[in-house]
Amino acid sequence: MCSSDLLDDAFALSLVLEDRGVRPGERVAIIAGNSVDFAKVQWAITCCGAIPVPLSAQQSDDDLAAILEDCGASLICLESQARGDRLMQHSSRPFANRPVLLFPELSELLEKGRGLLAVRGREALRTRLWDADPGALFLLMYTSGTTGEPKGAMISQTQFLGALHDCAELFRTHLETEAETSLTVLPLANIFGQFELAIGRSEEHTSELHSPYVISYAVFC
Repeated sequence: MCSSDLLDDAFALSLVLEDRGVRPGERVAIIAGNSVDFAKVQWAITCCGAIPVPLSAQQSDDDLAAILEDCGASLICLESQARGDRLMQHSSRPFANRPVLLFPELSELLEKGRGLLAVRGREALRTRLWDADPGALFLLMYTSGTTGEPKGAMISQTQFLGALHDCAELFRTHLETEAETSLTVLPLANIFGQFELAIGRSEEHTSELHSPYVISYAVFC
């Protein structure tokens, strides 16, 4: 999949999320393994102005239940119904009544989103990305919970971008040409997995950017 197609899919899916009631500033949880669909869903959440909460499919149901209650996710994105059924056994938790988006539904949802995108256009989405407040919350990451209950780290756009630039410098010292590729083995629920997802442009393109919202647009152009 080329980067422009990935961006278009993120734009299209974001319109579906908006129609489902996702609003700027709301938390949206993603519980899945690494995949292109994970990237599409996460950037679609960003395009909505909402806050992605990427979570590992390897975490225990108890940990995920605690995280979902803590972050107050307005929507839960799952790669399988089976995981959702297990989580819903925690029926006493407030998140049990939250709407769910299943990855197997994405093909149908993307078709709907492409129709919406053809009617509404991309300009409002592009403006939201370029005009985003660099001090605003960008990403909500949770610790693994190996030494206690998972804790949330609220990462602003400025913080993410600063660390991203450092990681980009490290990548450039190990990749000899822009034609080389790297294999992402870290889960996207890990902050370094997030950096690998975002790194995609050379220094002359990223040095002028002030926000990961802009980075998210730039790496797909």
